[in-house]
Amino acid sequence: MKYWFSPKIKWSVFKKINDPYKGSIYPVNCDKILWRMLRDRSINIYFDNKSEDPVCITTQPIPKSAKIINNI
Repeated sequence: MKYWFSPKIKWSVFKKINDPYKGSIYPVNCDKILWRMLRDRSINIYFDNKSEDPVCITTQPIPKSAKIINNI
């Protein structure tokens, strides 16, 4: 199942979801850059619980039937 991030997601929610997926090597402020690109609708991000790499960054549009993560 894919869970797409809403472009209107709050920074605090995005950070809370993203933090567990940071590796040992992670560019400084990369999470803030991704959040801003999502907010500006330059990219879309989704979790896929059936994939080896659960976090996916894409330029594909969000499907109309998608499950959207907005706030937790």
